[in-house]
Amino acid sequence: MQLSSSQSGSAPSLPELRALLNTEQASKSLRARHAVVSSGYAELDAILPPAGWPAGVLELLLDLPGYGELGLMLPAIRKLQAADRWVALVNPPAIPYAPGLKAARVDLDRLVVLSKLPIDEAAWACEQLLQNSCCGLVLAWFNPQRPKVLQRLQLAAKAQNNLLVLCRPLAALRQSSLAQMRIELQANEAGAVLRVHKLQGELRQPELEIVW
Repeated sequence: MQLSSSQSGSAPSLPELRALLNTEQASKSLRARHAVVSSGYAELDAILPPAGWPAGVLELLLDLPGYGELGLMLPAIRKLQAADRWVALVNPPAIPYAPGLKAARVDLDRLVVLSKLPIDEAAWACEQLLQNSCCGLVLAWFNPQRPKVLQRLQLAAKAQNNLLVLCRPLAALRQSSLAQMRIELQANEAGAVLRVHKLQGELRQPELEIVW
């Protein structure tokens, strides 16, 4: 799925985000959380050692941001929202088109979008979201330069069994990373080609094409 620009709707500010998460966490009992979420693609689950997306930081390395990453994560988004979890998009390359998301069965009432944040603020927002039991998945587009930033995000995600999908430019492959999984994504007309560059556990297949 391609991200499309839209002027409808408004993203919450960072103080509003903090208030929203505090209200949600206070009003609900602690949810059962699972360390692995199925990718929704049987052929992809078959090559991932935990049979799905594990809690922690997954890097998606992109040649062209906004093409393919949301389509890849849609099944996990729907699964988590069905379990009453929030999903957040941080610094998407374009404002997601609400009617398109609704047609893809995304629950807009359980979706937070934060746009145009500087890198430090984007990292802070991701950490706050990941530390909250209400949020199951954060999909973010920014390129942290300091290893400590990824370390903090990894710890925050692991502590609550949450998943951060960090979309970075393909050139980031030249840098080392603390992320537990690094996958290159190249979108095509039918879906995407995935190339696994880093994986915890046995690498069963380095390249896979999936269709959605």
